[in-house]
Amino acid sequence: MKNEPFENESLRAQRQTESAWLMIEPFVKPEVVGEFLHLDDATVVRFANAGLLPGHPLRVSGKRTHWRFLLSEIKESMLSKQHTKPVPMRPATQPKQIY
Repeated sequence: MKNEPFENESLRAQRQTESAWLMIEPFVKPEVVGEFLHLDDATVVRFANAGLLPGHPLRVSGKRTHWRFLLSEIKESMLSKQHTKPVPMRPATQPKQIY
């Protein structure tokens, strides 16, 4: 067929577009990161605010901040054991002595 090369080019372009979309990593909500790390979503947000987890804040209205994350960045951060902000260690508390 004479139209066959054009059809193949069209299919090839469509496949390239589909594969490009598959390569884009979506941003996820704290709930997804919480499932990934087995943490509560509030803890994920708290860790992101403290700089312990890499996150991307979205300030939509007023003081409210919506956090979005890339799981690849979370995984890389956890495996590298390097965090964006050093965390001071709290001294261990001594148990109360009962007389």
